[in-house]
Amino acid sequence: MSLTYEQAVEALTGRNLTVESLFALVESVSGAVPEATKDTTYLLNSGPMPDGSETSAVIREIQRAGGGVSVGQSEVGRFLNSAREA
Repeated sequence: MSLTYEQAVEALTGRNLTVESLFALVESVSGAVPEATKDTTYLLNSGPMPDGSETSAVIREIQRAGGGVSVGQSEVGRFLNSAREA
């Protein structure tokens, strides 16, 4: 069973984890995006495009056209993007 964002944060809170156990925790968090279907394309982006524009702007345009969902919208995306300190 995959963990939700909240469950992952709870599992991390107040604990000192080894690198291996932290990787195991991240691997156990759901990568599913709620509105995705079996035919949905998952989009992953990072950094600038060659012309200097941001990849996030490209992702937003693809999503507006109904072309996919961002991995950042998943539980694991929320967890990895969280700046919250345990």
